[in-house]
Amino acid sequence: MLFAAALVFHADQAGAADQELQETRPVLETGRFYRIGVPADVHWTDTRFDVKAGQMITFQAQGGVSLQQGNPRGYCGPDGLGFSTIQQPLPDTNFGALIGKVVLLISIEVDEETEEETRNEIIEYFYIGSEQSVEMPIDGSLFLGINELVVEDNSGVLSVQFELIERGRQGRPSGRAE
Repeated sequence: MLFAAALVFHADQAGAADQELQETRPVLETGRFYRIGVPADVHWTDTRFDVKAGQMITFQAQGGVSLQQGNPRGYCGPDGLGFSTIQQPLPDTNFGALIGKVVLLISIEVDEETEEETRNEIIEYFYIGSEQSVEMPIDGSLFLGINELVVEDNSGVLSVQFELIERGRQGRPSGRAE
């Protein structure tokens, strides 16, 4: 299983607690199938679900996307194309493949002068392709996307079905203060 992690911190981590940090999102239930469309021209699709470290989720995807409108060689399914580039979140997996990420929001800081927000997050990426069972690496919000950073010229949608098959272990570190 291929994972890539990113720890994104900016400036001072002592930022004010934000309402978004305390919002609760739905959690997945075992025995239910969830379906979502993942458009190829959007960087990340928010599933609107939070996951817990150690949960095992099975993903199945179908459909096709164009990674460059008008180029028939740029068409692929959820497994992507058989090469990689530097312009993708998971550089060692197929270009254009279905991937996921779990984002744990640590804090949001707002610059008092510009009112610009800086999000301090821990991000774990993982490969999905057409079918994959993935153990969630950290607690956080689940997103799905295409393994490409330049998505503006893409088209099409992958149809993804996912199911929580194992609740996960208790007591795994999540990075959140309890």
